[in-house]
Amino acid sequence: MQHVQVTWEQYSEALERVDGDKWFLDELVDIYYTDASQRIDAMHRAVKERDFEVIRREAHTLKGASANLSLESLREISVQLEVAGHENDLEKAEKYLESFVAKFAELFHPHQNPGKRVDPSPAPASRKNEKTVLIIDDDPVTVKLLCNHFENLNWNVLTAENGSLGLELATQEKPDLLITDMLLPGTHGVEICRQVKQNPLLTQTRIVLITSVYNKMSYLNGDMDCEKDGFLEKPVSADKLNQVISLLFPVADAPRKNPGNQVRIRQSFHNMSERAYSRSKGLEPRGELSPAPHARGFKNS
Repeated sequence: MQHVQVTWEQYSEALERVDGDKWFLDELVDIYYTDASQRIDAMHRAVKERDFEVIRREAHTLKGASANLSLESLREISVQLEVAGHENDLEKAEKYLESFVAKFAELFHPHQNPGKRVDPSPAPASRKNEKTVLIIDDDPVTVKLLCNHFENLNWNVLTAENGSLGLELATQEKPDLLITDMLLPGTHGVEICRQVKQNPLLTQTRIVLITSVYNKMSYLNGDMDCEKDGFLEKPVSADKLNQVISLLFPVADAPRKNPGNQVRIRQSFHNMSERAYSRSKGLEPRGELSPAPHARGFKNS
């Protein structure tokens, strides 16, 4: 299944943290490699066209994906690329894009026959639960992690990679929970939140915003006035996500104790994401929710 060979210093450590489940970690690596390759191409075009918005957006997404896989060196370069895009600094953008490409090539080596692109979306399935979550994010690694988490909780899972499609799905499916990244192609996450809250058909839909930060500042400098029901910073841990679920759906939909699923849930978020977060220089967790009585079952690293 794995489409790339990884010469990654922390790979053995990451494998140990996911309880030795090489299959799932390899799947995440494949998704990351395919997506990052396309984003690198997009940033090369953006540098030529001096399109700083694209540079900023693509670097922002790579930052979150790199953090989710504990690829700290690539996360740090992505931060610098995002800042360069934000500051419209072409020289820095070229410099850090070159650094990202070099480090990326050092870590990942594609097989000669990589096969088809890995689809991070959940496979079609029959309705399993009365609750539905809609995940809107253009980072396929984050989407895969969130899908895996909610599937293990027996939720119905829908995904969209941009705001326009997400709003369309929300109106059609009326999800109980909508999780959206803040920086998206097209309609922004904050605008999605505002439109959903103003839609009389979606009064029961709860909204959680997720995003990355740099320099201890939120990406929108605090412009988050959209009546959201929750907010989490990337990388998202299972514990923090479960706290949100328990507070928004306090009884029927609290995370269930399922021994067969705990390894996968724990590997998807807590071990990879929390340690990546703790190594993020200059970043501190903000807005953590108080522990909820139903958010149990995860080992602390």
